[in-house]
Amino acid sequence: MVVGYQAEALTNELIARYPSVRFRFIENTDYATTNTIWSLHLARESLAGGALLFNADVVLHPQIVRDLVAAEKDKTWLAVTRAACTDEEVKVVVDTDGRISRISKKLKPAECAGEFIGAACFSAPCGARYARELEAVAPDNKNEYFEYALDRILGEEDVRMLDVTELPCIEVDFPEDLERARAEVAPLIMGRPAP
Repeated sequence: MVVGYQAEALTNELIARYPSVRFRFIENTDYATTNTIWSLHLARESLAGGALLFNADVVLHPQIVRDLVAAEKDKTWLAVTRAACTDEEVKVVVDTDGRISRISKKLKPAECAGEFIGAACFSAPCGARYARELEAVAPDNKNEYFEYALDRILGEEDVRMLDVTELPCIEVDFPEDLERARAEVAPLIMGRPAP
């Protein structure tokens, strides 16, 4: 787990809450001046054998995790919700076979299949290739999103879209997102209708 802002409070909380889990914490001490590419660069060795990757600011239904784990192991899978996107979301272009050919916030929304929600399962070969790309490009691009390095290798790797449109999830960037997560998304995840 890569930590930065309030790293000590977060690590203490996780260790106390989950005493049987063996965590490995990697601290991005430059979290205030870097972006997600640098955080993942610091943890790149964890990708090499294949790995699950989750953005910490995403609240998601556990079935998304189960579906990623159950997906074909020789491919890499990115969880995507099919929806009209704006300039804010990390978007994906997907071909007719479900293979992702581009990923970026900078893509034209009209050309995209939907939003990458920040949950993925990397095959061992793709994880190792991604780790090498992070090592090559992150030091000179510390303010990019981690998808910048992933976009560069999509032509070489079998990266597929896992459609999670029907499962509740939300990225929490702003206070209003947190309120929506509590009022609307959490009840759906817990199996209760939203009030």
